[in-house]
Amino acid sequence: MTTKALRSTILLPVFLPAVFIILLLVIGTSSNPELAGKAFSIALTWITETFGWFYMLSVAIFLVFIVSVAASSWGNIKLGPDHSEPQYSFAEWFAMLFSAGYVLHCSTLVLLSLYCIMHLHLRVRQKQLTLLNKQCKLHFSIGDFIYGQYTEL
Repeated sequence: MTTKALRSTILLPVFLPAVFIILLLVIGTSSNPELAGKAFSIALTWITETFGWFYMLSVAIFLVFIVSVAASSWGNIKLGPDHSEPQYSFAEWFAMLFSAGYVLHCSTLVLLSLYCIMHLHLRVRQKQLTLLNKQCKLHFSIGDFIYGQYTEL
């Protein structure tokens, strides 16, 4: 009868600090959610303001890389043995890729760019929007007064 020694693939120098940090975060956020929310909000703002350019640059570089590989001769490399045939047609493969959400990630880049443009556009028109808001308040307060539903704004 032979016995095998059970060997674990868990690396304790990595696993134990990770578990400790996760437990600290769980206990800290559950004990004081308001403070944790403020801390996470500050961290998110700092990361967004500091590394937002890096995210946009890396997505753009990755997209250029994918298109250039697909357009080059490397795009025709057959994966697998020479005699193998693809399991799915191109249309089926594209449908699976689409449903997996790659388009969502690409559209996120476009939407983020549009958000930045709209934000700048709205900052330029802020005075016009403030004036429009005052006119709407005046219009609704006059209408409420006429119809007997006068409330102070």
